[in-house]
Amino acid sequence: MKKPTGSPPASLLKLVSPSESNLPTWIRSRAQDEIIEEIARDSANENFEPRFLEIGRLLNVSTPLIGVIPTVSREVLEREQSNEVEHHPSGPGDIAMRGHLKRLVASAILLRSATYVVPGGRLSEENVFIETCAAGAVQSLRSAIRFGPHAMQITSQFLLWAYYKQPYPGFRPFVAFALFVLASIGIMRGPEEEELIRWYSWINQEEAEARSILRDTVRSTRWLFGLNGYETLKKHRQRWINASRELHNAGPANTASVRMALEELQAKLAGTSTHTSVQS
Repeated sequence: MKKPTGSPPASLLKLVSPSESNLPTWIRSRAQDEIIEEIARDSANENFEPRFLEIGRLLNVSTPLIGVIPTVSREVLEREQSNEVEHHPSGPGDIAMRGHLKRLVASAILLRSATYVVPGGRLSEENVFIETCAAGAVQSLRSAIRFGPHAMQITSQFLLWAYYKQPYPGFRPFVAFALFVLASIGIMRGPEEEELIRWYSWINQEEAEARSILRDTVRSTRWLFGLNGYETLKKHRQRWINASRELHNAGPANTASVRMALEELQAKLAGTSTHTSVQS
């Protein structure tokens, strides 16, 4: 399979440098064993000990990662990654933030693991694993925002590293999108705000190139979502739409061109537009 050739704009690279280790190290400093225990348990309480040990091992950045995560650990990680923490109100002990930390643990492990997997055939175990891990990009960005600017910065670094590391076209554009959202939040309403136009053009180019590489294996005509058999599902699309709304939460854009770009992005994610009118 042909590898994509795109690269983030220079203005984005001035603000973010790739790092594999900063985010997992930050997470591990906060995720004590009891957090790992909660992730490792399932309703049947089976295979707890091997899962607990495996998740702790996978969160260690010195652990060499080769191949797909074994099913016994993968299932609980995917469950935690898919957890819609936003639907649960905060409670005693800040339950919501604990949920975000657990989601960050799972998302970071799955994303990092996916970057080390060599893509195979269309329906290979390798490709299925990589595609299911793409969700880690959006779920990590959504939780990082709740932890504030430092978490957002190191998550951006981690996403940029993953973008360079794994070229699979059903994965890389999703990582690029998550990086775009996080980086754009940082410049909204500031003197560099119009750089968002250039970055928006970049993610459109990433999507188009991936679609060209996948060709007849593209899942649908839906912008971005059609590149991945899992993220194209309605219940999964919504988390990307919700993530994009964080740009509006950052405050109304100062310039009309940026407002137009954000409106166009929302229309594309909603499936009501495939046209790109904003140019860098």
